[in-house]
Amino acid sequence: EGRRPSTALARSIENHGKMVIENTDDYFDALDLIKLLDRDVEYRIKNFSYCISKNTESYIRWLTEDYGRKLTQIIRKEYGYC
Repeated sequence: EGRRPSTALARSIENHGKMVIENTDDYFDALDLIKLLDRDVEYRIKNFSYCISKNTESYIRWLTEDYGRKLTQIIRKEYGYC
């Protein structure tokens, strides 16, 4: 679609956020579910990293950590833990 690569990650984070919120009743259940999504997050980051050039292991690790932080932030806002 001619958009920036970071748009794909933002959409992915929003998608995971919606799924977590729809399938949990409280903040702590959501955190547990996020932990279960680790493999899926790693898979999405790996696919994303193939689409961009010159990525390093440290960059991929940073993307994974940033993804987790942003996903947790969405959950905090939803359940009022800001």
